[in-house]
Amino acid sequence: MWSCMCSIAYFYMVAAWGGYSFIINIIPMYVLGLIFIKKFNMKIYVAYSVFYIMGSILAMQIPFVNFAVVKASEHLASHGVFFIVQAYILIIWLKERLTAERFERYSRFVLTTTVILAGVIFFYASITGLTRWSGRSMTLLDPTYAKKYIPIIASVSEHQPTTWGSYFFDVQYLLIFIPVGFYFSYHEPTYGKLFIALYGILSVYFS
Repeated sequence: MWSCMCSIAYFYMVAAWGGYSFIINIIPMYVLGLIFIKKFNMKIYVAYSVFYIMGSILAMQIPFVNFAVVKASEHLASHGVFFIVQAYILIIWLKERLTAERFERYSRFVLTTTVILAGVIFFYASITGLTRWSGRSMTLLDPTYAKKYIPIIASVSEHQPTTWGSYFFDVQYLLIFIPVGFYFSYHEPTYGKLFIALYGILSVYFS
């Protein structure tokens, strides 16, 4: 139910503002992080799968977005993590039913096949023009990209790096509590605390 409501909220975000790409990237990064720290479970699997499928279908109903959901580079993280999650669940399923030797052999096959298949699909989509790195994506990877190649984007004030003084004027003395907040987010972590910590780190970076 919460995944469906999240998808509807995401649909509203897509219809209202181009910054929806932040949402469709932070959630996959969060799920991938849970896999790395071994806190991934079936609830997260179901929640992300429902959000990915329902959110993508709803986003495609917006004329401005349409098939950019499957073509634009801003959505690549959500697609990649979705397939990684499927492979991860398959490996867990195999682990519960196979001996250690057979599991190791099959898990290597599944991981290798997933990586190769994802690479082939991405390479094919890139050379055929089905998807390409947008200026916004390149700017996220290289903050100086827009200044060098797309000066009209770099000239917009909201695309300029935020000065540290602006943070102080916005939140005042609450700045000194940010490290404390991160400490308590990682101390006895919960899913909510980990998401808040990731959101805080990415918000600072993207600002």
